[in-house]
Amino acid sequence: MIFRNYTIAPYCLLAWLFVASASWGQVPAEKKLPLAHAFQDNGKCVHCHERGVYGSDFLGENAETVWQKYDKHRDAFRLLYMGRDENDVAGAKAKQALVSRILGFDLADAFEDAKLTMLSQKPALQAKVATVRQCLNCHATWPQESQTAHPPVPLDLGVSCQACHGPGLQWTDPHAYPWWRLVTPQGKESLGFKDVRDPAERARVCASCHVGNYAEGKFVTHAWYAGGHPPLPSFEYSTFATQMPVHWRSLADKANFAGREANNPLADLGVDQRARLRAVLNTDVPEDQVRVSYREANFPAAQFGQHDPFTDLPRLKEAVVSGAVVLEAYAKLVKEYTLAAQAPTGGADQAARPAWPEFALYDCASCHHELKSGSVFPERPLGKNPLGRPPAQVWPMALAKLGVLHSVQYDPQAAAEPLKSLEQAQQDFERAITATVFGDPEKIRISADALQVELTKLIERLKYSRYDDASARHALLLLTDKAQVETRDYHSARQIAWAVRQINKDYARLPYSRGAAEPAAQLIEQLLAIEQLFDVAKEPGQPAVDVLALKLPATRQQSIVDQLQITLPAISHFDSVAFARRLAELNSQYQMASPSLPPLRPRPQ
Repeated sequence: MIFRNYTIAPYCLLAWLFVASASWGQVPAEKKLPLAHAFQDNGKCVHCHERGVYGSDFLGENAETVWQKYDKHRDAFRLLYMGRDENDVAGAKAKQALVSRILGFDLADAFEDAKLTMLSQKPALQAKVATVRQCLNCHATWPQESQTAHPPVPLDLGVSCQACHGPGLQWTDPHAYPWWRLVTPQGKESLGFKDVRDPAERARVCASCHVGNYAEGKFVTHAWYAGGHPPLPSFEYSTFATQMPVHWRSLADKANFAGREANNPLADLGVDQRARLRAVLNTDVPEDQVRVSYREANFPAAQFGQHDPFTDLPRLKEAVVSGAVVLEAYAKLVKEYTLAAQAPTGGADQAARPAWPEFALYDCASCHHELKSGSVFPERPLGKNPLGRPPAQVWPMALAKLGVLHSVQYDPQAAAEPLKSLEQAQQDFERAITATVFGDPEKIRISADALQVELTKLIERLKYSRYDDASARHALLLLTDKAQVETRDYHSARQIAWAVRQINKDYARLPYSRGAAEPAAQLIEQLLAIEQLFDVAKEPGQPAVDVLALKLPATRQQSIVDQLQITLPAISHFDSVAFARRLAELNSQYQMASPSLPPLRPRPQ
């Protein structure tokens, strides 16, 4: 919450302190978490962010309103209890039955009250409570480490502010001051604030649920899938954020906001405001983490050199960085699960030890595919495993090569060594998973750890890479080169198509968020052309349709379960030959494109 009129910030803050004692209150003692994980009432977030933060020159307008009105995360918990309210939409009763089938019992059994606000304390129900808590790790703002009956944030808010931005008890008030922009990400993190301005950290937060994070209790097991949990789709962060939709502005969309550079009005306020904050709230930001500008705090010149990160193309950066992050998240998930599966046997440890194998860790399509072959049925990726041994998931690897090449600005010689290292780590990981039927947990754990380390190093290099028109064109040429990408796997094809569309939007200079100026009619037309790049007419003379199901069931008005009627047939009828052909067509266009703007034409119908 940043104010254009800086002088009002301290007074607003004092007002908040008085109001807090009467209305918002503190987290009750019995459910307090360790200080680094202490939550604040969401009322403070709403108080400012639904009003556009008083004309902030830094944030988007009405961020809370966008989340409240459009964002499906708002309904994350409601999806679990739909059908219990007489006002629920048609079909909600069926969804309630689906949740019961997945859990193996009625959701309400695990709660103390009919409104589902507090988990049961009855010893006989603790197994059901533990199962529901696993759901709530992703369907609410209630991290696994908060082992209490009372949620720190009301469940009916779903995945709300602090689920992504971090538990806010320590940073909610400090971040109301404009000098918060001058604090380094490390300084903010010391108060529990997640650095979601960093695309890698932002993608990691999202991937913890959309890919999985076993250590955080965020993992959909095969048993849940078998019970009817919708299959998690492949996850291309930039596309998911766009369709969510975003409620923030990219740095490229911001004006020259106060505090951005060292020679603006905020330059002399850092220490003074920090001292005032300490006096009022008895909280502090480490002194060595306050800088004279946003640039110095977030983009150290020694690391970026002559590169200006304020000019980075945001979608390109998201697509490239998150392509490495999702594979890192998958490797981490597999490593953590296999580590748990190797826990000592006997006693209490044995009871907590997860089953091995866990089918959800493997490539679903290795078993769940059409039992026919021919031109109208999907082809499998080129064999990397002995028959009868399910391989690793294919799609998380779809964009990793892009990250390596981008980190060296597509210089083949410079890419040779890091590419070799990543490919070796991937190969070792894949071989460990198929060395025996379902793989050897110890070998899988070791290779997954090595792959994760390799990707973490790559992601760090990508933070300081250049994201401009030239690199966007290189990225498009790589992603549409059918010899360089996986074209025989539906979920990988989706990753590639999503990334191509997002990078094209940057190339066309389409605004990133709702906070930016509305695009001109010409840009709207170009957006439609980009959205239709992979549409295909199933029959001659018919209009082209979204055969890859690239449009997500985003916004609060659309249903993920209902969308399966579109997604599952798209998987079943995926035509890898046609997809490779379309990539070749686009590649030819990009080869002829000028450095400033490629020709974006809808696919011929």
